[in-house]
Amino acid sequence: MSIENYLMPGEEIQYKASNVEIGGSTYDLYVTNKRVVLFKARGLIFKRADLLAYRMSDIQNVTYREEGLVFKKGVLGIELAKARVEVKGKPDAIRGAYQVIMQFWGA
Repeated sequence: MSIENYLMPGEEIQYKASNVEIGGSTYDLYVTNKRVVLFKARGLIFKRADLLAYRMSDIQNVTYREEGLVFKKGVLGIELAKARVEVKGKPDAIRGAYQVIMQFWGA
């Protein structure tokens, strides 16, 4: 089971960051030309997928910051109409996702 099974027609992956955290769970982060997608395949025999997706058109604000003194983490903030999502991971990976989102957000 791969992320390609869940892409929309005309949607292309622009960026991938592995092992990011959201809500205490670990996902792979994909930025496409249409959405920000968090994907996790689970199960060895009975395969299941956990998928969180946010359309670029639904995103109202995007922020990036770093936290921690010794072990730094990058934090990507995604604000939607009724929710705020924080994705945490290695600073370089999260910063890269932020930069790609900024290219497609509002385009």
